Amino acid sequence: NAGRLVASFQNSTKGCTFFLVSPYLALTSAHCVFTREGEQASAIFTSPAQYVSEGVIVRPYGTMGACNFSWPDSYDPTTNDPSNFAFDYAAVFFPQGQTSSVLEAM
Repeated sequence: NAGRLVASFQNSTKGCTFFLVSPYLALTSAHCVFTREGEQASAIFTSPAQYVSEGVIVRPYGTMGACNFSWPDSYDPTTNDPSNFAFDYAAVFFPQGQTSSVLEAM
């Protein structure tokens, strides 16, 4: 199940896509959880299956907060070097049981 991810930073937020792969894990791009200056997200929220209908945002499964995230040590958010693109992924972790209703509906 795909959805909308919003990462919060000190002075901004960033929106991206994520893919729920288990009750405790989603995948996204590492550049979604960092700023170009290298600041890590202070909070991550996800809305599985979010869409827009007639100008209204619909979140059929609500919004879930992540408890942690991880990325490859080789990823450098401050560079545009093409060799860095291979490491542009991140794992987002959820508290136990938080995504159960989403997966049951799939």
